[in-house]
Amino acid sequence: MKLYAQHGAQAGERWRKGIRRSLIDGVIYATRYISRESPEQIKKFQEQFPSSERLFDSQFYAAFFGEDSDARLVIC
Repeated sequence: MKLYAQHGAQAGERWRKGIRRSLIDGVIYATRYISRESPEQIKKFQEQFPSSERLFDSQFYAAFFGEDSDARLVIC
């Protein structure tokens, strides 16, 4: 079984420590919190930790609004 850290709004250094210590296998990025600078940061992360995995949480949500309304898909 693999273990991943969530990288989101308050990204800290714990996931880097986890990878360095071989406690986790990679990072799941929350696309909602990816900024313009993030692609460069992700590339640096890949160079620093080439054996780690990077996954992306696309954050799709389906919801019904009201009793007779149609289903709506919300993408964050």
